[in-house]
Amino acid sequence: MIDKTFEQWFNQLQYRDNVNILNSIKEGYRQGLPIDEIISDVEGRRRLNFRDGEFNKTRNNVGTVIMSTGLAVAGLANELLRTKNANYFQKWFYDAILDSRTSQFCLRHNARIFPEGDYNPVPPNHDHCCSSQRFIYNINEIGNAPMVRVGENRYIKYDFAKEARLKNAVKWKDLSVSQKQEIIKQYKSDWIEQHIGKGYSPDATTAKWFASQSDEFQKVYLGNTKYKMYKDGGLDLNSFISSNGQPLTINELYKLYGEQFEKSIINY
Repeated sequence: MIDKTFEQWFNQLQYRDNVNILNSIKEGYRQGLPIDEIISDVEGRRRLNFRDGEFNKTRNNVGTVIMSTGLAVAGLANELLRTKNANYFQKWFYDAILDSRTSQFCLRHNARIFPEGDYNPVPPNHDHCCSSQRFIYNINEIGNAPMVRVGENRYIKYDFAKEARLKNAVKWKDLSVSQKQEIIKQYKSDWIEQHIGKGYSPDATTAKWFASQSDEFQKVYLGNTKYKMYKDGGLDLNSFISSNGQPLTINELYKLYGEQFEKSIINY
């Protein structure tokens, strides 16, 4: 689960919360606060629905661990399904929810296609990560009755043609071959979207979303120098990251884009 087992997360959580509670008590005694006040600092205050206490922080931390565990398990299951059925799903693309809370990691990886060599950052990649893995597939390459591998030696057959025929039994014999094929394709498409997810969408790009944000947001996200290089130097967002998705430093950018860098600084 993001480079840690659940047990490691849980043990770390226990230690951190114990330290926070003890520090809160020590700070209360140091300030000479009444016992009731110290207890309120730990438990929280009723008028604030106990949201201000250390115990509430513990609840929030537990919620984070539980959510991260669930997302990690789902991500591993998804990736296992993809690798076991590589003849259908060789690649996937990173689908991040783009808003003001999107992490820099997810924003840099959004809409990129993986695996890239050995690099395969299956979500989640940080606490509260809401990004997902979307398989890339050609629906025409998936037969009407594919065998999907769900275990080491376990396969399940999904017969889309049979399902379409049974659910349209009354009118089936009166349909043309092309009409039948279209209905089967729709059943197949609906099943894949429900169980595998929507396919690759080339419009789901970070560049379009970022360009639609306010200048203030862009400046806060990129920093002053990179913002000027983006606005005045003609560089796009991909220019600010390395091939493995890591942000380039100002010195690295200067070496790569000296002319654009100088133009941005002069006009700043």
